[in-house]
Amino acid sequence: MELERKHLLEIYTAAIDSVAGDVVVKEYLQQLGSLQEYYVIAVGKVADVMMQGALDALQEKLLKGLVISKPENFSGTLLENPLIDCVAGGHPIPTTDSLLAGKKLIQFIKAIPDNAYCLVLISGGTSSLVEVLQEGVLLSDLQSTTDYLLASGYGIREINSVRKGLSEIKGGGLWKYLRSRKVQCLMISDVQGDDPSVIGSGLLFPDDKQKVPDNLPPFIADLLSRNKQQSLPESFSWKVIACLNDAKYAAKQKAEGLGYSVELIDEYLNDDAELMGKKLVRRLEQSTTDIVIWGGETVVQLPKNAGNGGRNQHLALSAAIEMSGKDNMWLLSMSTDGIDGNTIDAGALVDGRTVQRGELYGVSAEYCLQRANSNLLLEESGDLIFTGASRTNVADLLIGLKLL
Repeated sequence: MELERKHLLEIYTAAIDSVAGDVVVKEYLQQLGSLQEYYVIAVGKVADVMMQGALDALQEKLLKGLVISKPENFSGTLLENPLIDCVAGGHPIPTTDSLLAGKKLIQFIKAIPDNAYCLVLISGGTSSLVEVLQEGVLLSDLQSTTDYLLASGYGIREINSVRKGLSEIKGGGLWKYLRSRKVQCLMISDVQGDDPSVIGSGLLFPDDKQKVPDNLPPFIADLLSRNKQQSLPESFSWKVIACLNDAKYAAKQKAEGLGYSVELIDEYLNDDAELMGKKLVRRLEQSTTDIVIWGGETVVQLPKNAGNGGRNQHLALSAAIEMSGKDNMWLLSMSTDGIDGNTIDAGALVDGRTVQRGELYGVSAEYCLQRANSNLLLEESGDLIFTGASRTNVADLLIGLKLL
């Protein structure tokens, strides 16, 4: 049985490696051939490795760089580079550091000569890490709004639509400062459909079709004053260079290389994590292949005084309860950025004996699920997976294995 777990982790690793930020940025820039001199801005949870890819490709043609990311994500290589300014923002709830990062971003852009070439590298997490608020909006307003939306199970598209309404720089607002600079943008997508106006709340992408969710509480609705739409300049070019589908396809190739038959599911999972865990087990039971691969980002409705976990652990525990007693099934549910919810774990790899192992220590699986405290049971069962920083962020990857 250990072989199956080993293979699932190898498949996950192959998927992650295929969309690593440093690799995809370097490869894309090298394919362009002759490169201009660039000022480089990298923002997001994998900004550090994306900047490293740009450095590897551009060499002396990188004139100056700004990296905005989580403080624990900065490598010594970049921190010691005199050309690179590393600035820490707040995540997943914006903090004063996010506002300071916003000021640094504007200062950096204003120092770039007019008509210079600017390379902007964007990955997931940008929305929280850097911010310049609309006049009259306070940090406490942004924090309470973000906290409410995350806890209430809103999807990333809905959350970002609200963030745009509170921001001076989201929804294409950054063009107010970039103006005539020649901008190229490379993105790693963590959103459904790889919509550039949703990735990072669309720093460079106006979206006049964006609609805020209905039935928002009055304290949020009263704050919203939408950004004025900016037009995109002709000198702007962009590309999504890594996404969830790339990772899923790499997982399929690796699984087939290990001798498994594979079914790749196109559906983007964005429903309730608990319900989805049960649904995936039933889907796996019905499959005529050894392995089924899904991807997406589910949501969790948090109860009061919720415990520790994340959407992947919550889904995995729900699946473990559904498959309890079955010795021929496994399900891996992992974030691709290496962090799930309020834990240090990336997710979990559960099987038909997960619940039995966890409850040997007096922990109730059903109670942990109800209290959004999945991390407790999965720690006792030995099914949590810790990866550390993954070098990418393309939503969540889910892989089911059934011995036929």
